[in-house]
Amino acid sequence: SATHTNLVLTFCIVGRLEPNKNQMEVLKACRQLKQETEHKFKLLVVGAGNIAYTEKLKKYVAVNRLDDCVEFMGYRSDVPTVLSHCDVGLTASVSEAFGRITVEYMMHNLAVIASDTGANPEIISDGETGMLYPLGDTRRLADKMLTLMNNRDLLLRLADNGKRYAMENFSSVKNSDSIYNLYTTLVKE
Repeated sequence: SATHTNLVLTFCIVGRLEPNKNQMEVLKACRQLKQETEHKFKLLVVGAGNIAYTEKLKKYVAVNRLDDCVEFMGYRSDVPTVLSHCDVGLTASVSEAFGRITVEYMMHNLAVIASDTGANPEIISDGETGMLYPLGDTRRLADKMLTLMNNRDLLLRLADNGKRYAMENFSSVKNSDSIYNLYTTLVKE
């Protein structure tokens, strides 16, 4: 994306704000990063949802003085535009059936860090097309974020490999073909 060469690395997490999407885990990792590194970074939280959970997230940001690096963007109809200003897409979901947002990140040439749950391990080859971390382990998540902050060559390689993989395996044409083939198979049965 456009900002891969900027000094400030921009992370994003896109999705409904709800406990299952686990944005809190990402905020906790950001808190660790801010305490442990001089690097400047930004996290864009894109989405709206559960009001009580949203308030909890915003309170965590305020209490831990993360206002300078975390921005709540609310619901956006222009997610592709937002993604074009980001470097790394984060998926921290407790369980993700298909992992559509993970694929979206890859299609938009973002490096991806995702929890090792649901479809993520099937979509991401750890260290090749993205990075996986153990769900619930904010330490490991923060370490992987820091790795990409410190290693732009790795970030670019993961982004390029991820985009190539997503285009080869999840392009809309391929998806519609797969759905059509599945449908015709089911009809025949």
